[in-house]
Amino acid sequence: MSWLFGKKKEAKKQQPNPQEAIKNINEQIESIDAREKLLEKKMTTLTHEALQLNKAKNKRGAILALKKKKMFEGEFNKISGMKLMLEQQKVQIEASINDADIFTALKKGNEAINTVNKEVNIDNFQELKDDLEEQQANAEEIGTFFGDMAKEGEDELLQELDQLESDNVEQQLQGADVPVDSISSGVPQSNVPVAPKASAAENDSKLLEDLMA
Repeated sequence: MSWLFGKKKEAKKQQPNPQEAIKNINEQIESIDAREKLLEKKMTTLTHEALQLNKAKNKRGAILALKKKKMFEGEFNKISGMKLMLEQQKVQIEASINDADIFTALKKGNEAINTVNKEVNIDNFQELKDDLEEQQANAEEIGTFFGDMAKEGEDELLQELDQLESDNVEQQLQGADVPVDSISSGVPQSNVPVAPKASAAENDSKLLEDLMA
């Protein structure tokens, strides 16, 4: 009936899992280790048996024991070679896994770099630079505007201040008894030399001298 409905689709072959492969290899190595221990024990027993038979003058029995020992030695050497191959394959799988992990990491890193480069190309940097320069220029313009506002009327205010100081000096001079000469000469009153006044005795003495002259 297969010709009516067509051939049954074969199940998709499952891809081998490296970790599962390593697990199976480890199981086989453990099995070989146990087999080696058993064979070593048998070879030791047969060696002892051959020596005992030879000591008992049973050459035939001793030879047979040695033949069995040689058979087990061949088996031991065979499974030891298999174990070595399994160990080598295990190392290769582990190295391949490590290589694949590194490759994946490098690939993802490269993709990340490409994504970042698309977002921050030279045009974007130039645009950002232009925006920053424009903002700086606006800030300087605003600072200049308010600075000029603060300086407005300063000249007039300075003139007014000078006038206030001049008026204040004149008022002080008008309210004090200061000789005109000292005012015109600009010498303060405290610094103008004043002739000392003659005492009454000196005046009388001078008057007598004038009368006697």
